[in-house]
Amino acid sequence: MKFCKSCEADVSSYHQRCPLCQGILSEKNDDEKPSYLPSYTSFKESSDNKMITYIRLLILVIGIFSVALNIRRPKAGFWSLVIIVTLASLNWWLSIAVKIRRSIIKKFSQMMFLGGSVAVFLDIMFGWKKWSLNYVVPILITVSICIIMVVERAMKISKTERVFYNFLLVVTGLLFTLLILFDIITINVPSYVLLFVCIVSLCHSLLFERHELANELQKRFHI
Repeated sequence: MKFCKSCEADVSSYHQRCPLCQGILSEKNDDEKPSYLPSYTSFKESSDNKMITYIRLLILVIGIFSVALNIRRPKAGFWSLVIIVTLASLNWWLSIAVKIRRSIIKKFSQMMFLGGSVAVFLDIMFGWKKWSLNYVVPILITVSICIIMVVERAMKISKTERVFYNFLLVVTGLLFTLLILFDIITINVPSYVLLFVCIVSLCHSLLFERHELANELQKRFHI
């Protein structure tokens, strides 16, 4: 909860300035005067919170489904633990998503690339069982592409930023075609799902967002 000293009003939102007088808001202390005006919560913030609740519900359903499927097929190993850890990380990320909304897609993409790199490193350190390439990395990229699309529409973020980072994720995902061709990946289902999502996303970008993508690539790579 933030407090505007000029209006003596509580403001519950991500805004940095008071919606009444445009004054700078401060964190409310216990000794601040009580507000005689109703607290302000923007409609946009309520919509964002509702969307995040739906995403968390979807994460919970996916986690329960993966555990149930793993119990029915225990011979495949405890792969559901990897999915649960991934979903828990996504849930933690959603809890801070609103606070970094201006650079949310950039930070999320960086976190996904970092998480995939850490998974590969740990896989190598523990004997290279290929669980990172079979499960973690393709699932991370697939979920990232889907969440970035949802976040951009739910939080009204600039399309150009989403187009660029989505393109990087798609290109990374398409590289899994080479891993499948050279039999580096031993379990193909997550990678096939990733390739399907990448192809759909790439076709959408080329058909409906090619100008934004071209401008963003020219700007960032000085083409």
